Amino acid sequence: MQISWVLLAENVIVNEQMKRMDIVGEFHRVTADKFPHSIPKFYIVCRAKADAQKQVTMPYRVTVRRPSDDLVEIHNSDVSVTIPPNVGSVVGTLIADIQDFEIRSQGRHTITAQLGDSEYSAEFIVAPRRNVTNDTQE
Repeated sequence: MQISWVLLAENVIVNEQMKRMDIVGEFHRVTADKFPHSIPKFYIVCRAKADAQKQVTMPYRVTVRRPSDDLVEIHNSDVSVTIPPNVGSVVGTLIADIQDFEIRSQGRHTITAQLGDSEYSAEFIVAPRRNVTNDTQE
């Protein structure tokens, strides 16, 4: 299995009946009033492609590298795919629901999704919220 892309979203709505997935609020930036800051809920969406003729099970792991270079695991599971006979490949979406993620400092955060030997990363920047009342023009 190979990862094609990874993104961060505020919400993901899956309609199984219509075979449709809506990704709402893709983001690359987070603003915080103070640190530590908590993101109550967000989703990591990962697209993967499998080319196999039998059942395949691989570990799926998502980590965050903080600006301090600390590496934090935020999701870990096994992914199993059974590909029907006479099908060349299967494309699927992995969705990790992340809750109460604590941000300790401002700076660049890198989220890496690993599926077996395949990996793909997405980044987001954390910045302090500007206090408009203290901004003055001269």
